[in-house]
Amino acid sequence: MSEDAVLNNLKGLKSKDNDIRWTSINNLRKYLQANPNPTDFRFRMIVKSLLPFTKAPEDNIRENALGTLLEAIEDSKSVGSLVNSALSDPSPGIRSLALEWLNDKNHPQLKTQAIKALSDPAEVVRKTAMDIVVARQIEGVETQLLRLLESESGGLRRAIIYALGKMKTPRAISTLIEIMRNPDYDDWTRNQAGSALEHMGGRELIGPFIENLIDPNDYVRESAAAFLSKNEQEIVSVVMSTGRVDLIAFLQYATDTTKQNFDSTISTLTTQMSFAIKDLQTRLLAKDKFDLSELTAELQSNIVAVKVLTEKILALRLIPLSNNTYLTETGLKRLLTAELEEKRSIYIPTLRHEDPFNQLTPEILEEVISTISNSHRINSEFFLTNEVFSRISSEFQNTGILNLITITEEIHQSTELISRELIPVLNPSNEGWYNSHNEYMTKKFLQSKLEQQINRDSIISLDNFLTQIGNPKIKFSFLKEIIEDQFQGSWLEDIKVFLEMTEFQKLRDDSAGIDESRVSHLLPQISMDFPMFLQSLQKILDIKTYQTRDGQLITLENLHPQLQQHIIGKGYLSIPEFLREVKLDKMANLIKPVILDYITQEFSGSTTPDSNYFFAEDLIDDVTNEIEAKTRINFKVLAFKMDLAEDILTLIVTQILFVRGFTNSIGEFVTEKGIDQEIQGILEFREEFTLQELLEILEIIKDKKKELIVRDLISDDNNLLISQDKEVVITQKGALNKVIHYIKQPAQQTREMIPWEEISHETNISKVDLRAILDSLIQNNLLPGTIANQGYYL
Repeated sequence: MSEDAVLNNLKGLKSKDNDIRWTSINNLRKYLQANPNPTDFRFRMIVKSLLPFTKAPEDNIRENALGTLLEAIEDSKSVGSLVNSALSDPSPGIRSLALEWLNDKNHPQLKTQAIKALSDPAEVVRKTAMDIVVARQIEGVETQLLRLLESESGGLRRAIIYALGKMKTPRAISTLIEIMRNPDYDDWTRNQAGSALEHMGGRELIGPFIENLIDPNDYVRESAAAFLSKNEQEIVSVVMSTGRVDLIAFLQYATDTTKQNFDSTISTLTTQMSFAIKDLQTRLLAKDKFDLSELTAELQSNIVAVKVLTEKILALRLIPLSNNTYLTETGLKRLLTAELEEKRSIYIPTLRHEDPFNQLTPEILEEVISTISNSHRINSEFFLTNEVFSRISSEFQNTGILNLITITEEIHQSTELISRELIPVLNPSNEGWYNSHNEYMTKKFLQSKLEQQINRDSIISLDNFLTQIGNPKIKFSFLKEIIEDQFQGSWLEDIKVFLEMTEFQKLRDDSAGIDESRVSHLLPQISMDFPMFLQSLQKILDIKTYQTRDGQLITLENLHPQLQQHIIGKGYLSIPEFLREVKLDKMANLIKPVILDYITQEFSGSTTPDSNYFFAEDLIDDVTNEIEAKTRINFKVLAFKMDLAEDILTLIVTQILFVRGFTNSIGEFVTEKGIDQEIQGILEFREEFTLQELLEILEIIKDKKKELIVRDLISDDNNLLISQDKEVVITQKGALNKVIHYIKQPAQQTREMIPWEEISHETNISKVDLRAILDSLIQNNLLPGTIANQGYYL
């Protein structure tokens, strides 16, 4: 720097602009560094000019001036004065600068000033002092560092931790362990504590570092694993001394999540602690379920470690339920057993959509289900109870048909599943057909049904036969082959009808005189009208057909197949509706009696009082079976279940079966049996009750007609009485007790006669019933006295 430049910078020191003065000091500092000659005039002039700025009010000016002078001045007295001034300067930067200068010069005051600066109010000064203490290994500061550790935070706290580790301070171990394990501290601080402890080493750190293996912080966990890997020979003895099997899980977790592998140590510990592991495993397996948090509290461990312990060390099959609650294999088997018993089947793919089974693999479910004593394996995914499978199999072998709907309802599985999984087991030959009613049938069933119809009717229409059995897709040629193998007869090929040989021979013998009545017993079996059947017969027989002017044979016999179809298909016949269907309703008065005569001869059943409806006996039996045990009938629900019109069902119940009762306010038909049952239910607990209570139970609200029905039913019961005011029902026994109690009261014993009105009023029993009751009591010697028109005489 030239002389002019030096002069310009010295001149700049006098500027009122702070930035100009700072720049000038900085430039002069460079000159002094380039010309370190204290005897030089310029050197001495610059030093002298800078000295006043060590007292400048601006921190940056003061710091820059002091830094420059401390570098340049060699006079110890002058330097000492500057340093002392800097050490007590209000600016933290200047105090730090003084400490750094003492450190650079390894000044005798360094230790004293560094220790003192550890308590400086400014963090930057304390940090500088901390760096010096660590670098110089200054002793005697451990107590002060531990005290600072409680109050400091952030980078300074980490510097203190580093210093304690670097100085291997034994008194700091417990504090550092607490910091390392406390998630309330930031990750850097916890990591620094772990590093400091790792630097110290020691057997007493094995336990804390094992517990750090579960820490959610990756660095803390990996640092712990690294430390333990270096001291692995100590791990077994430390863990064995604690007796804690959960510590094995800490090591297992570390093996799974860090770069360190403790498999060998885990294997050794598992072997040496096998008894404790087995004991815990046995205790847990004895439970249906357990709460992981409860086990954590019992072991005084970490929930993550306990989960690893149960799944990998104890090798338990656990199914999460909720809130850390798990189902054991024992509990799983119990649940699966209950599932099998309730639904009588299990299909694993469906089961896995339900809680808690959706937590398990199909293989585990299959294995556990296979251990249930009452399970029958269809395949690896499908199981039935033994009794269900045995019965279905036996019935199928005997009948040759399976009702898939019935089986579906019984075992709670889809017809598609039954077809795909169960039927191949029951019928390995795979020779079978499905019909529209979801039934599966074999050749054995077809042979049996064909044989039954031909033996019974001597005729069969294959189209009608297929309709009757639900229209399975069976070829005509196959059915024809079965019939020809079993029977002798003739085919009406164009209508696919087979006539048994004996019946065919009769028709051949009487072919000249065949009319509709002659073949009427055959036509219903093939659902065919007489003209069509006759047209086919005439191709193989010499038969003359009789037709009307429009080419149709219209006789009553022609109606028989349709009547058959109505009654067989529906189970009942609405004669007015049928006549409208066949367009004969205008002749109802003439045809109705003939139809009634025919169907009553051909079918077992009953007609309604007005003769407009006929109900087949099978349908009546079905309805009877459905309502037999019922005391309340919901016609809408029952009609839906039986696939009947509601009005038809109502007619059968009320006009054919003559079930007495009434429809209450919520739409139920309450039977006499239902009324009686409700009465008996009340009488189980008391001998009398109000009529209003019974009406409320029966859901009768403000309906005098229905109330009258109930009163009549009660009046018909010899064991029940209706009170004088018609509002209370009482049993005979209760009435007897009431009368006896009243007559035997001391106040009555002195009287000669008690009027009927008084007894009736006091007992609330009608006079008519009273006479009968008193008569019974006197005859059975339960009361003395006689009965007269006025009352009871003692």
